[in-house]
Amino acid sequence: MKKLIAATAAAGLLSAGLIGAAGTAQAAPYPPTVETKPKVQGPLNAVAPGTPVKIRVNIAAVGNAKPKGKVTFVVRKPNGKKVKTVTRKYNNAKNFSVGKLPRGNYKVQVKFKTGKNSVFKNSKNSVRFKVGR
Repeated sequence: MKKLIAATAAAGLLSAGLIGAAGTAQAAPYPPTVETKPKVQGPLNAVAPGTPVKIRVNIAAVGNAKPKGKVTFVVRKPNGKKVKTVTRKYNNAKNFSVGKLPRGNYKVQVKFKTGKNSVFKNSKNSVRFKVGR
């Protein structure tokens, strides 16, 4: 009878989490595992000055899941000087405008950033284009 009472008391303490659960650590969330690759297409011909520059972005991922996150466009001159930074929400492939730019050659770096608990990895790509004819 004593063993039955002792076993019942121990089972009650274990199920309540008072014994054995003290000091256990929780595992960190898994790191992102799905590779992403932004496919970026800029204007094929020179863009006329005063016309908004459109950049097509498609984030490719392994499998059939659609990556979601933010896309940041960093527009730079050939000398590396930053001209403009634009951030937009990304859900599917689409055209994004980086605004109107003065004459010159430009390079746009496209950075894809996912949420904190996303399975998709962050990635980046770039494209060059010219404004002015």
